[in-house]
Amino acid sequence: MARINISISDELKARMDNHPRVNWSQTASELFLNKINEIESSIEVKNMTDAIVRLKASKAKFTDETKEQGYGYGLEWAMETADYEELLRIQKAVEEQGAPDNLRDLERLITNDMYNIYILSPQIGIDDPAFIDGFIEAALEVLKKADE
Repeated sequence: MARINISISDELKARMDNHPRVNWSQTASELFLNKINEIESSIEVKNMTDAIVRLKASKAKFTDETKEQGYGYGLEWAMETADYEELLRIQKAVEEQGAPDNLRDLERLITNDMYNIYILSPQIGIDDPAFIDGFIEAALEVLKKADE
């Protein structure tokens, strides 16, 4: 893995130090990737190779945004609505079968209020595997903290 050095203000560093659980290197890497995807998704198309590069960057950006959206809904659901048993069912299913790749399979794991999440969320991305991955990631993080 490559390494780089970046300079930040002392004030920013002090604020970052107030959040020791954040992996700042990973956060920076994700921001760099998002910026690259943004740039590449807007390049001028001159040939098929350019088109493929642009579309791949656009797909990566869409996937990242969709996962982030799922994470937000999963975090909200896990913190405000979920029962401990529902979180355990998700954890067990992921351990035994991997993450579900569609909303129906996720709904089968959750009995409480999944329908409202579907109604509240925008149509784009809700049944995308990236949305489901983000939702599950957030739910399992809440479960992990509950088990600490």
